[in-house]
Amino acid sequence: MENSPKDYKTQGYRAWHFWRMAAELRKTIYEVTKGFPHSEVRRVSQMNSAARSIKQNIQEGYRRRSRMELARFLEYPKARPKNFSAIWRIASKTD
Repeated sequence: MENSPKDYKTQGYRAWHFWRMAAELRKTIYEVTKGFPHSEVRRVSQMNSAARSIKQNIQEGYRRRSRMELARFLEYPKARPKNFSAIWRIASKTD
């Protein structure tokens, strides 16, 4: 579904495709981690926090006044998939 320029003004960052993808990722991570054992509570917390922060960084960047600040906030989520990967590898080795 393509968004018109009007959509960007009325929906703001919610109209951005990558924000919607981040929202889906967050839901998926929350669903997957529900099935983790209680002994993995720290890793679950880390993964949920990383998923949540992707959306938060996009939202925070949108609220900034300049494009340079927005660009800086959009760089932060790039590191999050590495966090997921590292946490997932550690969790899978502790089974």
